Amino acid sequence: MRRVFVNGQEVTVPVDYDGCIDADELRELAGIERSRPLLLKRLDGGNEVINPGETVSVRPGQHFQDMPLHKRGVGHETIAASAA
Repeated sequence: MRRVFVNGQEVTVPVDYDGCIDADELRELAGIERSRPLLLKRLDGGNEVINPGETVSVRPGQHFQDMPLHKRGVGHETIAASAA
C-alpha cells in the first residue's frame, strides 16, 4: 500500500510487487471519472498525462490531479457576436 495525493486528498492505494497500479484502479479509488484526464505531477515540475489502462509506478507521497477536458475555440462565437 502506498499513500499518494490526488487533487490534494490523501489516498491509500494498493500496489503490486514493483510498486505499480493500474491507472483505472487509481481513478476509481480517487473518485475520478474515466472521461477526465489524469495528470502525474513530476519531480521536475512538469506534468505527465496518465492514459486509461496504463500501468503507473507510484512513489509514496506522489501527487496526481485530474482536469476538465479542454475544448479549443469554445467561446469565440460569443466574443465575436458581442463585438458586432
